[in-house]
Amino acid sequence: MSTNLENNWLLHNARLLDVAEPVKIAINGSHIHSIGKDLVPTTGAQELDLEGNLVIPGFVDGHMHLDKAFALDTGLEPSKTHREAVIACNKWVLNASPEQVFQNSRRVAELALIHGTIALRTYVMIYLEGNQEKLDTMIRIREAMAPWLEVQLAILPDATVFNHPDGAAIIREAMKHGGNLLGGSPTFTADPKASIDQIFDIAGDLGVDIDVHIDETDDPHMNTLEYLAERKIALGFERTVTAGHCCSLSAKDETTSQRIIAKVAEAGINIITLPSVNMYLMGRGDKGLVRRGLTRVKDLQAAGVNVSYASDNIRDAFTPFGKADMLQIGLIAAHALHIGTPDEQRILLAMATDNPAATLNIKNYGLKPGCIASMVVLREKDWSNAIANASPRRYVFSRGKLVAQTNVEERLLPD
Repeated sequence: MSTNLENNWLLHNARLLDVAEPVKIAINGSHIHSIGKDLVPTTGAQELDLEGNLVIPGFVDGHMHLDKAFALDTGLEPSKTHREAVIACNKWVLNASPEQVFQNSRRVAELALIHGTIALRTYVMIYLEGNQEKLDTMIRIREAMAPWLEVQLAILPDATVFNHPDGAAIIREAMKHGGNLLGGSPTFTADPKASIDQIFDIAGDLGVDIDVHIDETDDPHMNTLEYLAERKIALGFERTVTAGHCCSLSAKDETTSQRIIAKVAEAGINIITLPSVNMYLMGRGDKGLVRRGLTRVKDLQAAGVNVSYASDNIRDAFTPFGKADMLQIGLIAAHALHIGTPDEQRILLAMATDNPAATLNIKNYGLKPGCIASMVVLREKDWSNAIANASPRRYVFSRGKLVAQTNVEERLLPD
């Protein structure tokens, strides 16, 4: 491939994960044109010296709730249990003005972009009535951020919608109005198995992916994940299926857990762990030996399951924390999951980049010629420090555009 075609950027001294020496990256429009050591800038190209800092693909945050974000700023208080949080957030979503939801959602989406996220999936709560306005608000977010950030909308029906006489029609209407894929929290419905059947039925008819909240509980007897895997296999469902949380898997005995994990692997289900929110909310009823509330990430990975992590809620009734920063979430995950060796930290980076990109079916993703030029330049020369330092982002490129940069340097105090 010629290296003299016109490009918008020529990035010097870029350090890639599996390349020993720094390279140059040429960006032509929204795509990576070429990568190599001897690239030549053309007239009008902007040049930038990355000073040997690490370049990775942009982060992908596969599980967020933009429609509840920053609800604490309006007087809502953090809840003490998961059930209380569900009730409080549902009430908030039902009463918040569309403009308030839009502004809060955009605030988080812009924070995510500044921190290097170039694609995210957010859930949109729907109820038995009054859904069009809520959907329109989130569609506005998707459209407003489209030049820089891919936003996928997963329709998340409230538990009352499932198995209601009009429930299927309500879900189908919401999907047709603007949903990208279908979600749900079958664990908390009156009949979890029937709810899963309904999700597969509707998603199959509409030809869309599935992304559900599953077993977000400490109860070892709750086991909708296994049924989800069994149904995907039995139906031969070919679209992508993703399960978030899966907390009760860690509360089960070893034999049961390994049986379920084997079925998840056979079904090809993606798993997303949510360390910030689940560490904060789960295990609250435990005395003495308090469980961490996270799913069996290492066991799932050992079985060949695609596992990623994500932000989940941002400063609402579920948690008072969060800033849409995937490296912050990665650092929490590293502590909670006992991840620390260099090889494990490398895997942790993949859980915020390549793994969720596959889960969300992001097209032309990565750092190769022809890929979309969406990348993060960390203030690190060595990738093994990226998680440990929750490294500041030096530059963020999205679709060939420089969208964020920071000039903050670490300095020693004067003598």
